[in-house]
Amino acid sequence: MAVPHEKAETIRVFSSPVFRPDPQASREANLETARIHFQGVLNQLEALVRKHPYLWFNYIPLNPEAA
Repeated sequence: MAVPHEKAETIRVFSSPVFRPDPQASREANLETARIHFQGVLNQLEALVRKHPYLWFNYIPLNPEAA
């Protein structure tokens, strides 16, 4: 996600780490690890949107879906 920076004409880019399942772990263990990972990603996103509310417009449809 890119957010406006205090300096004019610059942006700050935030990214989350890539989730990589452990090939040695069970499916259940990988799913639990994935849930924890993606909850962290959502927490980061929520914090950024709360700080910069207009970023939310990147996540809602601006036009109705075509039939």
